[in-house]
Amino acid sequence: MPYLGKVELKSSNIKRWTGVPGAVSAITHSTLGFIPFNEPSTFITVNGVGQHDSAFTLGLTQITFSSAFDVLDEVEITCIIDVGQPISAADNTVGITQLKVSDGTVGQVLTTDGAGALSFSSKSTETLASMGVTSTAAELNHVSGVTSAIQTQLGTMALKANNLSDLASAATARTNLGLVIGTDVQAYDATIVVDGDIGSTVQGYDADTTKNDVANTFTDNQTFSETTETVYSLVGLDIDPANGGKQYKTLSSAPTFTSSITNGQSVRLRIVGGDTHAVTWPTATWVTSAGNAAPAATADDVFVIEMEGSTLYIYYLGSAV
Repeated sequence: MPYLGKVELKSSNIKRWTGVPGAVSAITHSTLGFIPFNEPSTFITVNGVGQHDSAFTLGLTQITFSSAFDVLDEVEITCIIDVGQPISAADNTVGITQLKVSDGTVGQVLTTDGAGALSFSSKSTETLASMGVTSTAAELNHVSGVTSAIQTQLGTMALKANNLSDLASAATARTNLGLVIGTDVQAYDATIVVDGDIGSTVQGYDADTTKNDVANTFTDNQTFSETTETVYSLVGLDIDPANGGKQYKTLSSAPTFTSSITNGQSVRLRIVGGDTHAVTWPTATWVTSAGNAAPAATADDVFVIEMEGSTLYIYYLGSAV
């Protein structure tokens, strides 16, 4: 069979080249079409005269001569190529046919002892040492029947087939994923409005929609069939519409009122006991039957206090006595 490094010896293989190379001192192997084996097996004549092997040198790519040829010199080079010479296989040229595969059996693998000897062996007989792995390596130190370090680590991993049902802590997993219920995501609530409810059971967004917990500005005529205002027992001495449009106060001492009423706002105020406790009002223009003059107080009086522009007006509606 063929084998690497040698082939069977044959008689001889003779190569010859003849030509007029010109005024050169070297002839390349590519010009010859072959590679001379060595100087003793290479014969060269110039114009029919044999050349001593000291007159030329064999190189890797050419034959170099000690002097250049004349332009018309005819050179003949004859080489005896020994077919049994050592050869080196080119890269990617050795296939399975070059191996003695008959020595192996089904399931075996080709191994080396590290000293140049190849052999076939069964996979079941391979050891970590035979594969070049130190048997004391922490991650591969596996004894039959004992879980290895790798198996121990893999055993703590969640299995894909379990769809995360084997997590040690679902709560920790949600935290790590930024999915904490009630913090990162909305918890389920049957009363939460869904898209289908908007415009059907709940009001859709409208820039003109009014709300009852914020100030609203109406730019067109509004018709209200009925309204109910807050009636407020005035605590303190500041008259503020934020407490309600209808307010009252029973006096126990002489008060000095202040006003938080702004332009366009008004408060109806009823004073009980004004006849016995003199009232001091904020600066205002009075509107009474007597003109711009404060009325004489009775035991039960009703006033409307209104801001128009920057002028505070106090309208005296009359006495309830």
